Amino acid sequence: MTEADMVAFRRMVEGMNLTVTERRLALFRPIVIETPAVANVGRRLMALYRHTLNDKRMHEMRLAQGIPSILPECSILTITGASHCGKSTAVKAFAYHTLPASDVEKGSLPMIVVSLTEEATIRDLWCDILRAFGDPEPSGPKQRLQNRAIRLAAEHGTHIVAIDETQHLSKRLDQGTLHNALKRIVQRSQFAIVLIGEKHHIRSALADIQVGNRAQPKIVFDRFDGDREEEREQFMGFLANLDDAMVRAGVFDAYSRLAEGIFLDTILLHTKGYVGVASKIIEMAIEHYSRDDDACLTLAAFTKAAIARADNVNASGSVG
Repeated sequence: MTEADMVAFRRMVEGMNLTVTERRLALFRPIVIETPAVANVGRRLMALYRHTLNDKRMHEMRLAQGIPSILPECSILTITGASHCGKSTAVKAFAYHTLPASDVEKGSLPMIVVSLTEEATIRDLWCDILRAFGDPEPSGPKQRLQNRAIRLAAEHGTHIVAIDETQHLSKRLDQGTLHNALKRIVQRSQFAIVLIGEKHHIRSALADIQVGNRAQPKIVFDRFDGDREEEREQFMGFLANLDDAMVRAGVFDAYSRLAEGIFLDTILLHTKGYVGVASKIIEMAIEHYSRDDDACLTLAAFTKAAIARADNVNASGSVG
């Protein structure tokens, strides 16, 4: 989000009849801090978008000139890493902010992002894609859903489809079924695919030669290791930028000094250097533990939120 976008969004939110907490949350949630990994995702996705768009234009130009042409099979970009490293946030920031602000065709939907649930099947994937195109209740056999999704992608000018939590497919389906489904997407779709998920599940999905041959070099996300000086400084930079963004966005009036002293040590203790965990705890602190008259995010509010999150994770048995 550009500075002008942020100012316009802030004015819009402040014009709504919201409580202090609701206003803070509305202003906080769109904030994305550009770490080196996030910047790399933006560059790679923009290159993928332009490459796919150029392939389509060249194909259409040849056909218009009466030259036989076959559209190349789609490219696949994989983004891997542990949970809470910022993979999904980086992709969504590009899809919903960076790309629409670039030179895309007016009225088009250049990229969509779908997030799979734990019980997802291939049919669920196509239903999620159709919902992203505005179909609230997709119905029919799997092949019909796929055909409709491919047609709508062409109608909406969609050049990239990002599939988040891809590991849910590889956990549920046997490898052969998953490979066949991905091969059909590669062969028939006219959009590039971005697979986002855990490293070993992504590797399994690309094990088929035909699918793997379409894959570009992967992007790997990881946490910042607070015991390594360079990574600790990078994490401090993330926190300082987040602190600054919260003030500029109007979430708080004063700086919280997240990257300093005991606040930094507390954040490292509770997040282990995962930027997604840090953002989630801060969001919880804003929603449940910050007082209306707080000028900044307090250490007490952050600590209470961190403990509550840890209790929730332990109770659910998840990894958080």
